[in-house]
Amino acid sequence: MSFKNTKQLGFLAALFSALAWSTTGIFVRFLKGFSALEIIAGRCCIGLLFILLFFLIRHYSLGEKLWKSKQAWGLGTLMACYFMLVVISYQIAPVAEVSILTNTTPLFALIYKRSKGLSISSQEMWGISLGMIGVILVVISGNSSP
Repeated sequence: MSFKNTKQLGFLAALFSALAWSTTGIFVRFLKGFSALEIIAGRCCIGLLFILLFFLIRHYSLGEKLWKSKQAWGLGTLMACYFMLVVISYQIAPVAEVSILTNTTPLFALIYKRSKGLSISSQEMWGISLGMIGVILVVISGNSSP
């Protein structure tokens, strides 16, 4: 796979991820009869199906490396806990407020990166600035409406 194709694939994955996350609150609200654990299990099964297809078709050796990686298991566990908290939040709080809070997570990723002494690229700064401007605009518009 060439660098250009990898970049395009990464962009498409990020776009799909953003679309999937942006609709999470709506789907959780529609699934009132299901517990947070059932919703998470269903989404994880769907995600597992797609990632297995990806590894089987394209990158079998990468799947083996990830399966044996302690870091991948640790990050996967953190992501599952994060997702559990988000789903529970969508079930008990207004969707708009939870969305605002979840959209601030890139800020914490950059704070963590800086705390480890790593540099932050200008693209990351632009991205976090754009995201925070969006959050601020949503908060301001919510406060100004009756």
